Amino acid sequence: MAIYFSKDELSCKCGCGFMVQNQFARWLDDLRDLVGLPLTLNCSARCPVHNSEVGGAKNSQHLLGLAADIQALSGALRYKVAEAAFKLGVKGISFYSWGVHVDLREGDPVAGWET
Repeated sequence: MAIYFSKDELSCKCGCGFMVQNQFARWLDDLRDLVGLPLTLNCSARCPVHNSEVGGAKNSQHLLGLAADIQALSGALRYKVAEAAFKLGVKGISFYSWGVHVDLREGDPVAGWET
């Protein structure tokens, strides 16, 4: 398995050292393999302080080290990332103008995503 993402990319941006969970780091590598293109992470793990500073949800999966925001400025790349994430079993997929949020939440897929 390739390791595509650096420790800095997988850590909280405040520098506290909090990182994504190992299973999520492996999942991100699988996603990158399936997409077939380099992926840029705008955000991954967040500590509670940083999450509050950026206006993150109180129950954000970033706080658990199970989420990432992937920069994908073109609609085609956003769709490709989301489609690959869904194929890998992700339930949390959200689209934004800057890219795609993915997380390993439990439960039903995010509303608006069709199989």
